[in-house]
Amino acid sequence: MQPQSTTPTRQHLIAWAAGFIDGEGSVLIDRYPRRRSRAVKPRELPQRTRYTLSVSAVQVKIAPLLRLQGLFGGNLNLKRRPEGSSHQDVFRWQVVCSAAADMLRETIPFLTVKAEAAQIALEFQAMMGRHRVGYRMGPGEQEARDAKYQRLRAVNRVGRRDLAH
Repeated sequence: MQPQSTTPTRQHLIAWAAGFIDGEGSVLIDRYPRRRSRAVKPRELPQRTRYTLSVSAVQVKIAPLLRLQGLFGGNLNLKRRPEGSSHQDVFRWQVVCSAAADMLRETIPFLTVKAEAAQIALEFQAMMGRHRVGYRMGPGEQEARDAKYQRLRAVNRVGRRDLAH
């Protein structure tokens, strides 16, 4: 009788990643003002807002974040704490835009805590499409994106309130 392989399958790793993100990760839509071109006078164009889907996790130990990066790509950064701080340096893994949506599509069957947030995030990213540089949003697009942003914020706040009970 041969020993069983202890190497996890991709499906096992996806389930692990979902559990890790459920407990340690964040699913967010980041919102910030779009920078204006210096060539355009401020009153010539209305202020636009930029939205970006983001999935991230922060840890003191890098190993689980390297595993996430190996599965889904993304970036790893080190955030150093000020000297004399009682906090340790931390590593941050982040995947954005369509790569974040791809990651959520794979993990959503296994998500529990962040399943609703993932669904909203996927709906948001589907609205984004693939636009070329200089794309101008059509009527109602900014409002639709902001509605998803606000909905995801509300869902993420509910989880915080659950801790108080």
